Amino acid sequence: MRQLSQLLVETLKLIREPRRHLYGASRAHSTLRPPSPPPSRKRSRSSSPSPRNDYNALVDVPPADPSPRRYGDDIAIPGDYQHRALLEGPSIQRFWHQSKLELLDWLFTPEPTDVVLDIGCGSGVFANQLASYGADVLAIDGNADAVAYASETFARDRLEVRLGLLDELDLPESSFDRATCLEVVEHVYPEQVRALFAQLRRILRPGGSLLVTTPNYRGVWPLVEWASDRFARAAKMDADQHVTHFHRSMLRDFLTDAGFEIQTLRTYCTFSPFVSALSWPAARRLDLIERRIDWPFGNLLVAVARNPSQEAR
Repeated sequence: MRQLSQLLVETLKLIREPRRHLYGASRAHSTLRPPSPPPSRKRSRSSSPSPRNDYNALVDVPPADPSPRRYGDDIAIPGDYQHRALLEGPSIQRFWHQSKLELLDWLFTPEPTDVVLDIGCGSGVFANQLASYGADVLAIDGNADAVAYASETFARDRLEVRLGLLDELDLPESSFDRATCLEVVEHVYPEQVRALFAQLRRILRPGGSLLVTTPNYRGVWPLVEWASDRFARAAKMDADQHVTHFHRSMLRDFLTDAGFEIQTLRTYCTFSPFVSALSWPAARRLDLIERRIDWPFGNLLVAVARNPSQEAR
């Protein structure tokens, strides 16, 4: 019983932590906000039940108005968040963040000659891992605290950390071999995601590849999010943080509409992170099994997409 209680507590701690997004910062931290905030999305009392209180409504619910641009969550994200979560967080959280790093050996191994863009780099953990393969890495984030932390903590010759927004950086066409976008797209509106993918295709060289991860809203994740928003005393994820609810076919459509070719689209982090609260070695063994089984209900989606060659365009 004590182990089950610990598992529940650590699960709630994991899912309540803020995640990175396109701009890498909360409204409170962003140094690149527009002159006026985007319009608020208020729901009418006479409208259908809020997705926060209705599990079924969590799946495939677009924002009320997808046209405004979103500049951040209504929560503050410490600059050292990802690094601290990896090293000092509860076992579920540590396993979750370690699994992100292992995507590189598993699905997206950079070459020493690659030039890589990491979007929403946070405290720089994943960007540093990319650079450890010998790649030249540009990591961007809108959180000044995160940029300062990453620049100081992971200072190395092949890694540059820059403050800014993707569409405010004057990045030349076909200048990157790879790009990474981890748990970013759920924090912004669909039209912003479409614009982001179009921008990434422009700056990736022909044959270049993109790595994207996001929660799977046709799996276990909506139940976890619904329960947390109903019962946890913390900032809500639905609407307050996550405004675009991806599932496998939706992510495929967004990528292919931007002109990418899908190489891999599957789930990961299904059961293994939660087993780590009981036994880390057992969780590691289960993770290896999960890599061989593409569970349709997995918690996270991971996609690897390729920018077609000039001949294929």
